[in-house]
Amino acid sequence: MRYRILRKVCSIAITFILIASLFPFQAFAATGNSPFKSGTYTHSSVFDGMNIYNGIDVSEHQKTINWNKVKSAGVDFAIIRVAGRGYGSGNLYEDKYYRQNLQGAIDAGIKVGVYFFSQAVTVKEAEEEADYILSRISGYNITLPVIFDFEFGSGYRVNALRYKNTACMTAITNMCTAFGSKVKAAGYKPMVYANLTTFNGYMYPQKIISSGCDLWLAQYNTSAGLTYDYVCWQYTSSGKVSGISGNVDCNFWYDSGKYFGGQAPEDPEPKPEPKPEPKPSVDKATGVRLKSRTTSSVTLKWNSVSDADGYYIYRADSYGGKYKKIGNTAKNEYKNTGLTQGREYYYRIYAYKDGSKGSASSKFAATAKPKYDRYGKTTENYINMRSHAGTSYSVVTMMSKGKTVTILASTRDSSGNIWYKVKYTSGGKTCKGYMIKDFFTITKKGTTTAAINMRKGAGTSYGRITTLPKNKTLVLYSSKTVSGTTWYKVKYKVSGVYKTGWISGSYIKALNL
Repeated sequence: MRYRILRKVCSIAITFILIASLFPFQAFAATGNSPFKSGTYTHSSVFDGMNIYNGIDVSEHQKTINWNKVKSAGVDFAIIRVAGRGYGSGNLYEDKYYRQNLQGAIDAGIKVGVYFFSQAVTVKEAEEEADYILSRISGYNITLPVIFDFEFGSGYRVNALRYKNTACMTAITNMCTAFGSKVKAAGYKPMVYANLTTFNGYMYPQKIISSGCDLWLAQYNTSAGLTYDYVCWQYTSSGKVSGISGNVDCNFWYDSGKYFGGQAPEDPEPKPEPKPEPKPSVDKATGVRLKSRTTSSVTLKWNSVSDADGYYIYRADSYGGKYKKIGNTAKNEYKNTGLTQGREYYYRIYAYKDGSKGSASSKFAATAKPKYDRYGKTTENYINMRSHAGTSYSVVTMMSKGKTVTILASTRDSSGNIWYKVKYTSGGKTCKGYMIKDFFTITKKGTTTAAINMRKGAGTSYGRITTLPKNKTLVLYSSKTVSGTTWYKVKYKVSGVYKTGWISGSYIKALNL
């Protein structure tokens, strides 16, 4: 009998009993162990409901591998290096062990993917690399992706593209998608491998995903921090697996049937029969709405439930977060105080009678009133605006760099990442949704401390447009320093028309947003 740890993440905690006591853990918990590396690993809630498979990636550095022992140790999949490009010479080469690794893993019943260690610096070279690996895997049963492995390192030729600018990021992204196009055309699924820093700072992951490539994240930590959708996480390079001498890279693969067919864990404990839910003795609260708000409170109101003794109020501080009881009331309204200005909160109302709680109301989002209007400017291309705070939610629209949005609220996803609820208008069409904080600069606001001239450019040599009064609050869209003085770009209505100009920072008191 073979043993494998296969964990399925969901909200109901059911423990799988694993034969031979191989690192047992809670089957539906958000955390778990690895059979190959000590420590507790936390999996993003976006993978709730998915199976998690244990795997390795290998190359000629592992020398000869006993794949039957590897299988018995609990390895579900293996990603095998087939070829690469020299990081100094730029010459293409085969991995010396790829043939025996592919055949050995497949014969042992392990699902297999393959990768090319890239040092491409042009699209043409990336396509050459795709052709090179595809020509060497024909005839093997490759059921997992063909992967473009892109890494920076000391002395690597790809360091010529290691700049956080549009040209380099676009070049790397185009190489990834070009490799992927070749792979798709050959009938395989493409994937791109990179570490967290490279994904976040040197390419456009969303464009790569949109082209049909999956992402494989390298981050040696007990939790993963990539906010883009990924399906595989390389969490260590120092795993220990029977059948392999020395250390080996280890990975978690998240799947709901796309690659692994939705197979179930071996020898699970039978699920207990669900107990019937008692019928609520009181009707459900409906019609939850915002009655009023301040910068530190929101007052909610809902339709009265005729037979209710009162109402319990539950709140979550993040979208998809855990709801906690914060109060109760006999009336059909409730004021929640002590809130953070501009923060979005999530509420559910329960009517109760004789201590028995009815069904929860629909989720209702309410935002404490912001102290100031806030605006943000996107700092990257291919940024998704989503329907809710989290990368698993649907895309409302995709935005390019330099676009200005109105920030309606801030919130957090279930992993604690900060998101903004935003409004964006273009071509007469307005979109509302959520965008992650990392790809914004927030514009400030300031109040004039004296009457001040708004000029056509940043400096006193530019012509005057108008004079702004003292104590006027303005949005400061951008700034630049001229001869040691900071100047702010602002908009101000002159004769009914908004004019854009510059004012000296010497007469502006910046507000804390």
